[in-house]
Amino acid sequence: MYSFELDGHKKYKPAVLTSDGLTLVVPTVNKAGDSNLISTYHAKTGTHLHKIALKYNNYQEYSHLVSMPTEPQQVGIIDAKKGVIFDVKKKSVVRVVYKWNGEVNPSGKYGLYAPTRGGMELLTLTKGSDKSQTLIPKVAEGVFNVRYMFTKNDRHVVYYHEGHRTIRIFRVTDCQQIACYKCHAEVTALACTAGGYNLMVGSVDGSLVMLTIADPKDSESREMLQCLPSRQVIVDHSHINQNGFQVGSHMVAAKVVAKARAARGSKACVVQ
Repeated sequence: MYSFELDGHKKYKPAVLTSDGLTLVVPTVNKAGDSNLISTYHAKTGTHLHKIALKYNNYQEYSHLVSMPTEPQQVGIIDAKKGVIFDVKKKSVVRVVYKWNGEVNPSGKYGLYAPTRGGMELLTLTKGSDKSQTLIPKVAEGVFNVRYMFTKNDRHVVYYHEGHRTIRIFRVTDCQQIACYKCHAEVTALACTAGGYNLMVGSVDGSLVMLTIADPKDSESREMLQCLPSRQVIVDHSHINQNGFQVGSHMVAAKVVAKARAARGSKACVVQ
């Protein structure tokens, strides 16, 4: 549709699009090589709008930019110690959030802080509040890569720890952990589906696993669980069910396989 040239950083930093889809905000430099600059372009025509010098207090070279979901002219400027919410139309700082490293929920109200040395906090990004809540206490467990994000429905926080190979789920409303899933292999990709109740987990061995978040306090989560194929009940014509209860078809198959393996002396088990 259009093209333009700009002076970029030596290390590439991605541009971001504001939430209204009208402004493209691009990290850039000037002829002197100063890196405290961003350029704005009209997203539909590519017209250059402004080159803005970032001169706020305690400026540090930023690592990346993020778009604020509910504020059409605001972006987050993220450095090693803080995140600065910046209005690109007014060319001014809206507020500073210390420890925020760029992850923001769909409503724009909360952010996350999760250092590689352990621990995780839920930060409030709204104006006039510096409140933070601890999701994972700071404990000495070494330095490992972590992945973390909000689900698309704004209700849960997902946290993956490379050292433990675990995926932990936290409820946003009360900051309680509701699940801890042990992965069979190192996770290389983690994404949330659009509905917010399923996680797609890709592992180093090439496997792809879909997990469903089961929150006992969420009625929609319970309804989704009831609709899963593995939760559908059938009449057990093989008479291997227990105490006369009907069981899911997948559980019946699992019990048959487990019984066959037991007959062969195998120590393997099948778990639904």
